[in-house]
Amino acid sequence: MRKLLLLFLLLPTSAFADEGGPCWASVMIHSYHANREAHLNERNYGVGLECSFKPQWRAVAGEFKNSVFRRSIYAGALYDPWEGSALRLAVVGGVINGYPLANNGGFIPMVAPVLIWEPSRYVGINLIALPKIGDISAVIAIHIQIKGAVSW
Repeated sequence: MRKLLLLFLLLPTSAFADEGGPCWASVMIHSYHANREAHLNERNYGVGLECSFKPQWRAVAGEFKNSVFRRSIYAGALYDPWEGSALRLAVVGGVINGYPLANNGGFIPMVAPVLIWEPSRYVGINLIALPKIGDISAVIAIHIQIKGAVSW
């Protein structure tokens, strides 16, 4: 995934300009769990991609160190009905793995609201509110986003 992200940042914009929309590099940096006594990991470092394929839709994929100190991989789609304004509410859905109490660490479905703030054309912040998974409390995760050098 990290090699793919590096390639994405280095390719020229014109390579895919007529194919679809912009791509964003997403860096997950921190989270805040509702259950403060559970001693869950809140340094959830990871990387991902968000690429627009229709005006209000983005494909999302990435990896990070999850709440139980394991690697998680996620993939899905983000629906952003108010695309274009700086602050908006969206929803993301897809699959995620790495949580031992849910499907023995295998992939499980996931749906979550996302608060998106993109104050400029090149940077943004996503706040994702994830529901409780097994014994792991609900969490708010922070992603910093940088628009990449390509569109696809």
